[in-house]
Amino acid sequence: MKKRFTTILLILWVCLKVSGQEQLTTIRNTYDIGYYNVFNLNKRIVWTSTEQNGVNLYTSDGTKEGTKLLTNLSTSIPTVPNSFDEWSIAGDELLYRLATGSDKAEMYKNFSLLQFVTNGSDKTIKLFETKDFIEGSSALKVGNDYYYIYGQKDNNVLLLKIFKVYPDSRQELIKIIDLSKEDASIIDVRWIENAGNLYCKVTIAPDFLLSSQRYLIINPVNGEIVNKNQEAYLTSFHGKVFFSKYDESGKKYATYVTSEAGLVKLFESDDETKFFPPLADEEEIIFFDKENWWITDGTIANTKFVKSLYPDLDPGMRKKINNSYLFYDMNFRKWQIYDNGVMKKPGISIVPHIDFDNYPKSFVYENKFYFNALKQVDDKSRLCVYVFDGNDVALAADLSDYERNGPGAAIVMKNGGMLFPITPIASSRDKTLFYWHPTLTDPVVIATGPEIYVYPFETNKVIIAIMDKRGTIYESINFRFYVSDLKSPARLFFPIVFLSEAQIPGQENLRVPDAGVLGDKLYFSAYTPDTGYEPWVTDGTAEGTKMVADLWQGPQSSLPGFFRMVNGIPVCQASTPDLGRQLFSLLPKLDSPVLVVPNTQSCEGDTIVLTASKGFDSYKWIIDDGNEIITTDNKLSITKSGTYKVIVSKNKATSFPSNAVSIHFIPLPAKPSIKQENNQLVVTATGQLQWYFNGTAIVGAITNTLTYAGAGDYTVKVTENTCSVVSDKLLVAITSTEELWEEKIYPNPASHKLIVKTNQQQPVHLELITIEGKTLLQQTLSEAQNEINLKGFNKGVYILKLNQHTRKIIIE
Repeated sequence: MKKRFTTILLILWVCLKVSGQEQLTTIRNTYDIGYYNVFNLNKRIVWTSTEQNGVNLYTSDGTKEGTKLLTNLSTSIPTVPNSFDEWSIAGDELLYRLATGSDKAEMYKNFSLLQFVTNGSDKTIKLFETKDFIEGSSALKVGNDYYYIYGQKDNNVLLLKIFKVYPDSRQELIKIIDLSKEDASIIDVRWIENAGNLYCKVTIAPDFLLSSQRYLIINPVNGEIVNKNQEAYLTSFHGKVFFSKYDESGKKYATYVTSEAGLVKLFESDDETKFFPPLADEEEIIFFDKENWWITDGTIANTKFVKSLYPDLDPGMRKKINNSYLFYDMNFRKWQIYDNGVMKKPGISIVPHIDFDNYPKSFVYENKFYFNALKQVDDKSRLCVYVFDGNDVALAADLSDYERNGPGAAIVMKNGGMLFPITPIASSRDKTLFYWHPTLTDPVVIATGPEIYVYPFETNKVIIAIMDKRGTIYESINFRFYVSDLKSPARLFFPIVFLSEAQIPGQENLRVPDAGVLGDKLYFSAYTPDTGYEPWVTDGTAEGTKMVADLWQGPQSSLPGFFRMVNGIPVCQASTPDLGRQLFSLLPKLDSPVLVVPNTQSCEGDTIVLTASKGFDSYKWIIDDGNEIITTDNKLSITKSGTYKVIVSKNKATSFPSNAVSIHFIPLPAKPSIKQENNQLVVTATGQLQWYFNGTAIVGAITNTLTYAGAGDYTVKVTENTCSVVSDKLLVAITSTEELWEEKIYPNPASHKLIVKTNQQQPVHLELITIEGKTLLQQTLSEAQNEINLKGFNKGVYILKLNQHTRKIIIE
């Protein structure tokens, strides 16, 4: 039996009252973290950093513990600027390309290219790296394997090479395609979906002449060219690829689509067909020539032919409602409706217009399509909202009292309404922000001011920063914060006037104004004379508006920017005095939790329970060997020596680490083994010994030998360093006692039953025990002759124990 510690040790930790922000990175990078070099992936962000050891890849989940170096991509430091591009490769993985800048002269001189794929957490595979100039490259994933393709000239012969990369980074050449007959250069290599599989799209053109470019669609698995019969690639749409080919015999252009059976002809036309680039939510694609249109989902059965009302109409805006289409050419102010197989003009007489500064915004509400546009009234651009119900177009809202407010147009809210920043005709230079919804008769004026900055929330709430004092970047400008529920004008919710400090000419890059709605809060950069530009946060209430932290202590500015959400945690970039731009969490750190243990030492095989403070969402238990255990329980049972700490989290905010607790489990002594020699029991062991007979300690039996006096179970316990281990039981039988009972137990061997005769004055306790010491049967004998049922017992040798007397019997 193991001895446990009885001393209760309570370790308390004085909570640190620190509410600072956590600096997630300490990277001494040659170049600052770029806004466009950071990408979201699997609830994390990943980015590259050029440092003294080369180019490194980092990842972060918004916490200090989850921010780490993934891998060193290259040990060489680029001599020219690098670009960092990304393409989705397969679901939860991204393909990245790290390449030299676009200066052709420098590129040929110092060319380098690295392609790799990563899941952003624990896997990064380098697919391809070269310092030789190549023409176009890309990669894709098929199953668990990766394929990359690139073009390269060998003795002035352009070759297209396809390689396969296995998960263990082994590479295999799939095919080399000779493009010397094409007399072309490779413009680009991308991937497209074809019949559920991924294919490479290679763009080639003579000497980079884009007007003569054509495409090769290649199966990366075997290197076969899909359009090997000179079919001209048109586009890919919903996993299908469309081609066009001229038929010399019929003098027709045929449009084909890929299928499991190969290329299928969809339709023919007299002129070469083109297509309107499909929008993200469209289920059909539209092909056209000079006058004819074909609307199709890629099947023959659902390909519809119709003549356009206008030659060369380009429907930059289009929408399908109730199986009808509205097509609107915004450049030439022409529109038409496709309804039940025919094209028709809308019933409205005035065709709206737009300009490139005011691209229309649109939304669908109760199965009707709404969009804003302009109409000319007295040489003024007046705002209107139009609606398409699937049958015709109508004017939904005439906002002619207003003229447009330059670039910006409308903001579409989640509930289907629109926010318009406009300038009233009769007003001064002040702007007006108003809200319109299809259920409203008149718009709601939300705010007015010299300049208005609008930050919409998904809850249909808006926070508005309104300029309080005019100025330029070389003059200080004041602004205040307002909030509105879109039902009534915005109200001032925070009395402090924020100052946009004047800039010094030639140093405009020192100020980085930025803001972002993250979750249910607005994070923004604001200036005060005591702190400079630092991160602030507001939820639209006075009590919820505050400076997050003075990241660069004192009047110097940390210039926070790049506000974004990472795994539910708001983060930003900000400057530090020693390392430049770094990544910061905007959640306040929680106080260190208290970690309590009953004792810090115990024996191997025992369990110690660590207990942390209650009331948190999760507990990250950190062990000194690098392992981490995440639980939702504030208790952790441990059986392994080490130093333990815990970090707790609540509402995505994490704490400082708790007090460290060192736990030591003492090794047990070697398990002793008892030997029977004549009338003695012997054990070879060191340490403190104690003999037991039938589970009771034998007084004074503390040596390595024991002279036994009776039959029964014997064990010995060895104790070292307060930890004990007990031997297996040894069953001792007395031969002389067996002879006394020899003629009273029969038959022996026995099969089905055993007769036991006794002349004792008191009842006799009987036990049937295996050789290993396991008791199978217990019974009290009170008759002179007793019959024991042996059915159900396995054949073998057993010990029959009568009170303290034993006898070997055989069951056969």
